[in-house]
Amino acid sequence: MAASSSKDRRGGPPDRTIRWATVAVCVAAPILAVAAAVDGHWWQAVVVVVLAAFYVRTTVRGRRSRRAVSEWTPERVREVVADPTDSVRAVRVLRDRDRRLTLADAVAVVTAAE
Repeated sequence: MAASSSKDRRGGPPDRTIRWATVAVCVAAPILAVAAAVDGHWWQAVVVVVLAAFYVRTTVRGRRSRRAVSEWTPERVREVVADPTDSVRAVRVLRDRDRRLTLADAVAVVTAAE
């Protein structure tokens, strides 16, 4: 297996690294939150829990968006979008059609279809 196949298509860190980081956050956050709460630092416990929840939500949304991008071929984008020359409208139509896409991924899909 080539090293590039383990990276996501945007050249980011390998999916394996993201998975391990997510597991580390999910394990460390409750431990840190409980330790802070036991010491009486409630605000630190709340901050740790909020940051961990935000990280997990962002990671899950990114993974879901990458899966959605792989389903959108240039032909399908042209079929769904009536006027591919108007990029802003095309991105709006595409995101209305598939809510899993992030704004950046929708722009990339529309740009690839032009």
